[in-house]
Amino acid sequence: MKTTEKFSLIELLVVIAVISILVSLLLPALNKAREKGRQVRCISNQKTIGQSCVLYAEDFEQMIWPRITIETDMQNNLRRTHWKTLAVHYRNKYLPSPQYFYCESHKHFSSGKYEEDIKMDWNRETMDSLKYNIGCSWQLRGTGSFSPELLLLPKMKSTDIICSEYSIHSWYIGPFTPPHLGSFNLLYGDGHAGSVLKTYIQANPAKYNFL
Repeated sequence: MKTTEKFSLIELLVVIAVISILVSLLLPALNKAREKGRQVRCISNQKTIGQSCVLYAEDFEQMIWPRITIETDMQNNLRRTHWKTLAVHYRNKYLPSPQYFYCESHKHFSSGKYEEDIKMDWNRETMDSLKYNIGCSWQLRGTGSFSPELLLLPKMKSTDIICSEYSIHSWYIGPFTPPHLGSFNLLYGDGHAGSVLKTYIQANPAKYNFL
């Protein structure tokens, strides 16, 4: 009569321990790959915003978005000013959806606020709630200056930064954890987008304070 061999308790514990070790080794790699995918999507979103800048500039005297004309907006709530300025592209149909403004790596993206915000009218009254819910703190070229020269598309070089999905001022990013594997995504004057490490930004603060 054939007998069936059974696992002993020790053998079972060994198998569980091996599986646990393998999972602990694989999870960081899987999380990194998942975050890399989010980073690529964010870069793609920024390139789309770059295309909307070109379309807007063709209709508005070569400026990528309106320059600041209300001093109180700039001084009292610059973060909201960024949102109002960026929202111009969506409200004027240069962008098909506000989804391009969102960062999937931010905690708010999975909190339900994304679906709630994306249905908003994106007018002046909604800006206050958007800046808390949307999951980014956009920094836009020229929104800290009254000079229209900074916003003229034909004068921009490939090294000129148009926008970043988070504020990258040296005084702001010190305690801030970058959303994408230690780096921030930036859009440049020639339409390309890419990632820059936080450590490099901190080592070159003048280059990245582009307001």
